[in-house]
Amino acid sequence: MQQRSEWGEEEGGVEVEESIISASDQRTLYLVNIFIVQTARFLNRFSFLCEDKLSTVHRRILRLDASLTLLETQLRSISEEEEEEEEKESSARIGT
Repeated sequence: MQQRSEWGEEEGGVEVEESIISASDQRTLYLVNIFIVQTARFLNRFSFLCEDKLSTVHRRILRLDASLTLLETQLRSISEEEEEEEEKESSARIGT
C-alpha cells in the first residue's frame, strides 16, 4: 500500500486526480486574472482622468473667484465715488 504525502502525491511520483487542477480550471483562472488586471488598469486610467478634470475645474473656479473679487472691489470703489459726489452736490445745494 502506498502512502500519500501532504501535497496529494503518492509515493512513487503518481499524482492523485483530486489535487490536479484541470486544464479548464487553469484556463478559467487565467481568464479571471486577465479580467482583474484589465479592470484594474481601466480603473486607474479612469481615476487619473477624473482627477485631471477635477483639478482643471478647481483651477477655473479659483480664476473665477479671483475675477469676482476684483469686480466686487471695482464696484465698491465706483459706489463710494458716486456717494461722495452725491454728498458734495447735496452740501453745495444746502450751502447756496
